[in-house]
Amino acid sequence: MKYEDTIYFEILPYICRIITFYKNIMASIRNIKKDIDYLISEVISDCCTFMALYPDKKQEEALALINETLDLRHTLITRVNHPEGKAKAHYRAIFNDLLKGVDESFQKISAFTK
Repeated sequence: MKYEDTIYFEILPYICRIITFYKNIMASIRNIKKDIDYLISEVISDCCTFMALYPDKKQEEALALINETLDLRHTLITRVNHPEGKAKAHYRAIFNDLLKGVDESFQKISAFTK
């Protein structure tokens, strides 16, 4: 298997962009929205994959997690569009909430398979 065939090869540029964002914190609003959409779509994709692989296991919980994740996306996009206080601290808080929410969602997906 070549390195180019692995999932890490596809995600590596995105991870580098997140690290750069976290260092600079003051990235453009457009890039913040792209990060939110990308990570949320990864969670939804994993939920759909779970439902396709295990059609008789926890379908309702997976659908509830998709709805939760979409609510998180809506909340974060609304916060990006309506900044409050100092911009740098505001966007840092949004980014931290995004990472925390996505991590919790991935942990819930992992718990579904057990």
